[in-house]
Amino acid sequence: MRRDHAEHNEALCDHLISVGNYNDWVITTAFYSAMHFIQSKIFPLKIGQVEFFNLNHYYSFNRSKHRGRHGAMIDLTWQNLPAIAGEYEWLHDVCRNARYKDYQVEEPQATQARKFLSAIKNCC
Repeated sequence: MRRDHAEHNEALCDHLISVGNYNDWVITTAFYSAMHFIQSKIFPLKIGQVEFFNLNHYYSFNRSKHRGRHGAMIDLTWQNLPAIAGEYEWLHDVCRNARYKDYQVEEPQATQARKFLSAIKNCC
């Protein structure tokens, strides 16, 4: 299911790129698509004797170790998929800025977000 959700968000990301003028949403859909691709790759995750089936399950046991669910996802990506962790963390940070601080995002940043999404998808 996560992979289907990732591909759904990716399709919207591509549609928004083709329409233009929605660079903030290109970044947002790229980030959420990447998040679902990564979750589909990481989970289920076995740590010691405990198997975690998804992020919510993992986070319910490890809440105190992380800066929220997104922080947990960033940490898990660095631990399990370091080759694309920097791209994922960049997408998270840029998405957070586009959603909560300033929706005026330039096209080069949206283009970079789409490139990072492709790298993450290829890794997953």
